[in-house]
Amino acid sequence: MPALNGPGGGAQVTIGTRGDRRHAWRDWQFAAACAAGPVAWWAMARGGIPIGDPTWAWREPWHFVWLSLLLPVWEEWVFRGWMQPLVAQGIARARWPSPRLLANLATSLAFAAMHLPSHPVAWAAAVVVPSVVFGHFRDRHGHVGSAMALHAFYNAGYFLLFGRFGSGH
Repeated sequence: MPALNGPGGGAQVTIGTRGDRRHAWRDWQFAAACAAGPVAWWAMARGGIPIGDPTWAWREPWHFVWLSLLLPVWEEWVFRGWMQPLVAQGIARARWPSPRLLANLATSLAFAAMHLPSHPVAWAAAVVVPSVVFGHFRDRHGHVGSAMALHAFYNAGYFLLFGRFGSGH
């Protein structure tokens, strides 16, 4: 990824990787993020979101594959693979502090806004939290693979447990 001169004049800001290219499955933070999925699903169920019939995924396998695999991979490719590095480069050129963090937040807000046509406002706003997590792993691992895997895992669990309730899909 390109290195840009940072605010200190000669300092370099490398966009897209922190040099930590270890595999996600060996990363304790990634393991914690995976464990957070079932905790969030439990909290959602305890919070009153009705658990659906998970057999819908067997009756509509292509719809389940779309929601749990293809859509997350496409969204991560667009938002974390293309948009987040582009925004980070623009922020670094403008010599603003924390280009990765600001790019992650800006990308997450755009990601939530993209969910508005198919989700109630509260659901779209709630998407910001996992989106920031996806962006963190994109930066931490230097690629979108771990963000794609985590997004697919979160979607698979959500749609298996809650069906298509509240999703607009």
